[in-house]
Amino acid sequence: MLLKFIQCHVKISNKNAFSKAQQKWKEIRKSKGFKGQIGGWGDRDRGQATILSLWDTEENYQTFMKEKHDPIYDKTKQKDTFQSMEVQTFQVIKHSMNTDIDKVWKEASVVQAILCKVVPEQAHRFIETQEKMVVPNVSSFEGVLGMCLGRKDHTFLVISFWDRMVNHENYMLHAFQHFREQTESESEQYLTHAKGSLLHIEKKWIVNPKKYIRKLRNLNIYSSLDIKKNK
Repeated sequence: MLLKFIQCHVKISNKNAFSKAQQKWKEIRKSKGFKGQIGGWGDRDRGQATILSLWDTEENYQTFMKEKHDPIYDKTKQKDTFQSMEVQTFQVIKHSMNTDIDKVWKEASVVQAILCKVVPEQAHRFIETQEKMVVPNVSSFEGVLGMCLGRKDHTFLVISFWDRMVNHENYMLHAFQHFREQTESESEQYLTHAKGSLLHIEKKWIVNPKKYIRKLRNLNIYSSLDIKKNK
């Protein structure tokens, strides 16, 4: 899978306009290979918007970018609502979803994203630590809906999805520091930079793939997901 990571800096006065424009990306759900999109505002930087989307293959993502992205973007009129944008894509090398991806999108209220840069020659050690220690440790904690590890060269993106803020806070308070102390001496040997951000999810920004929308129609649960039949 391919993970797309978008960060936008938005003036406080433009947050409402940006949010309304972001809600107009529903058309993306019709794209081949699209698996879902979620996003929200930063916990510390209230002017930072982050959007995450998943695609089944690089090929389908590139086809979308060439054929459909710009027309949808123009329709949203989002261009003038933000000051800057940074877009990165990562190949998913590990994911641990405690439930279906569609359900993660629905139930997550908080997402933690950590960008890590490692010594190129030591990338394998970083991956091994994530797969054998970090992902199992975090995934087993109460409130975690799943995790995703993406890679682009020697830059990695570690994502964790949480059902409630209180559960993430409990993890940071009771487990994170202890686990960090256990791995700190080793990570210093290969980790050159790490920057984390915490997102408060905007439910109206969530986009599910078309097949999931059809499933919801059959189940008649629009009200719980803010989905209307005329969309």
